[in-house]
Amino acid sequence: MFVAGDKTHLPLPSVGRERLRSGTVKPEIMLDFHTHRPHPDSIFNLPSGKAVLSAYSEFKYISAGIHPWNTEAATIEDYKALGELAKDDRIVAIGECGIDKLRGAELDKQKAVFIAHVALSEQLHKPLIIHCVKAYQEILALKRDLTPAQTWVIHGFRGNGILAKQLLDKDIRLSFGEKFNPDALKAVGAENLLIETDDSETPIEEIAANIASHFEDYSPEQIMEIATANALAVIKKQDTEYM
Repeated sequence: MFVAGDKTHLPLPSVGRERLRSGTVKPEIMLDFHTHRPHPDSIFNLPSGKAVLSAYSEFKYISAGIHPWNTEAATIEDYKALGELAKDDRIVAIGECGIDKLRGAELDKQKAVFIAHVALSEQLHKPLIIHCVKAYQEILALKRDLTPAQTWVIHGFRGNGILAKQLLDKDIRLSFGEKFNPDALKAVGAENLLIETDDSETPIEEIAANIASHFEDYSPEQIMEIATANALAVIKKQDTEYM
């Protein structure tokens, strides 16, 4: 079992507001934090079982992991292959991985696979993108017990504001997609947003505009700027294409 020892976890500061004020992010381009539908301005999630980076040479930001739905068939060899793949500089995040109580292997195996992903995230100093269905207490308990130094992000968050605050208080960040709870948006705050398409066909700009409609003081362009700046900060990149 991986334990990060006595490393101190420091919450990643939001840089969205600062970059918005300085005008250093291009409003016409937005970085999609997590998607299964390949497009260049995204962190593309490599399809499970098809971990061939050469097939995605046009993408500079990629995430890789064993999805909870695929944990039933997952083997040690699969994890070793992931470990080698994840060393590539274009793999900017580990995942999506996580726990899904409605689908996948039995709970203990899903936890074991998730813990292995946490270890890889820590080893390679790359953030973790998490799929969580009805397992938030398990994720919170693992966050407490493993004390990771790398950023954890729950993608496609649809929970309420109370749950959002509970996760944020434990330094777990949230990414929002096409479906979301407006109270959770308010709990996170505009300046801390991450925005994604996941498997939706709705363009990321439309999702951002919908999210922006829940913040009186921000335009869609500003929300796009903030979310892009925050995504780049999570993956520890300074990209002149977006700045």
